[in-house]
Amino acid sequence: MRPTVVPSAPRLGRLVGAVRANAGITQAELAEAAGVSRTWLIHFEAGKKRRAQMDTVFKVLRTLDCEMVIQPRRRRDF
Repeated sequence: MRPTVVPSAPRLGRLVGAVRANAGITQAELAEAAGVSRTWLIHFEAGKKRRAQMDTVFKVLRTLDCEMVIQPRRRRDF
């Protein structure tokens, strides 16, 4: 999978859901492995966790063997 721009928390949740599904992992399996509730994961993947704790998000990303990369946007001439 190639890097994807994530402009919002809901988009991040949906992307995590897509990565999980592509890996053939169920929500229950990921939730258990990451130490979160399945309900939390369902809401996160649906984009309903706009204020998710970052440490929880990172636990899910690590469990999926994903990483978050921060980089500056391309400069625009004004």
